[in-house]
Amino acid sequence: MKYSGKLGFVVEAETEPGVYEVVTNEVDVKGDIKGTAPGYTVNDSNSMNPEFNLKCKISFIASPQVLSNLGYMRYAIYKGQKWKVTSAIPSGPRIIITLGGLYNG
Repeated sequence: MKYSGKLGFVVEAETEPGVYEVVTNEVDVKGDIKGTAPGYTVNDSNSMNPEFNLKCKISFIASPQVLSNLGYMRYAIYKGQKWKVTSAIPSGPRIIITLGGLYNG
């Protein structure tokens, strides 16, 4: 299965002298969805509102921009929603990310 979407990077940046704000940057990526078809699981561990988790891995070629900001990657847009990036593993020229629950940042 193919993936075409955006990755969200969130940083705190100085927007004017002495003023820091959270800035979100989105980067377009194309790659492959790895493993079985994406599925959803429900995490309802003692919570009033169960959280849906997406079990999905996406592999894409790492651009220099993505590599230099890897620590700031927070979400990927998949099927119109922002999902948390729970891990990012550099693997050769590619990066494999795992998506978890919905991103609320």
